[in-house]
Amino acid sequence: MNDEMFEQIEGATTASEAWTILSTNYKGDDKIKRVRLQILRRQYELLQMETTKTINVYINKVLALTNQMKTNGERAGKCDFEIFNSQI
Repeated sequence: MNDEMFEQIEGATTASEAWTILSTNYKGDDKIKRVRLQILRRQYELLQMETTKTINVYINKVLALTNQMKTNGERAGKCDFEIFNSQI
């Protein structure tokens, strides 16, 4: 969690209240979510491991993209793992 997110929820007294604040702020319009997902999917498809980087750096990039996709409503399925395995 970055500082900006923390500042938004620091006044919350329960986890439920914090979740409501975050989900309201990051929910966004459905059309915006679809566009974000298209961009994230394309980044995911184009992701390649650089020869000068470690496997940990690559996996962290994959996980970060996956988390961003989930945040925007994407559901990870079996085919996603097949794509991931084919990239390794």
